[in-house]
Amino acid sequence: MPNENKKYVDLLKDRMKSCSKSQNLAYLFAIEDIRHLGVEDWVKAPASEFTKSFEESLVDFTKSVRESLQEHEEVMSEIGVRVLDYDIMAKYMDMCAEVVKAVADYVDIKNEITVLYYSA
Repeated sequence: MPNENKKYVDLLKDRMKSCSKSQNLAYLFAIEDIRHLGVEDWVKAPASEFTKSFEESLVDFTKSVRESLQEHEEVMSEIGVRVLDYDIMAKYMDMCAEVVKAVADYVDIKNEITVLYYSA
């Protein structure tokens, strides 16, 4: 990784030490995007090009939760009980909210790094 990329990756890693779950997720995605593209190409590209990966992650997570609930319901119906697992749904809703927040955090991080990059 060229020195310039490492500089920004290290900066983001340092900021991850004291952040929320959604910010942590955003930093992880930003670090991986910088490593993959290089900071120069990353700051030039529109943020919307990168936020699609959050959507894909959320869709994959939603499918896995749905499958888990279906399996749970099938087992419960076999023994004659109809129950919705509220704990799973609450965790799912919390995760969805974190991903939505992470998209906004990612855009903020990208804007901040873009300003730093061009002001250097």
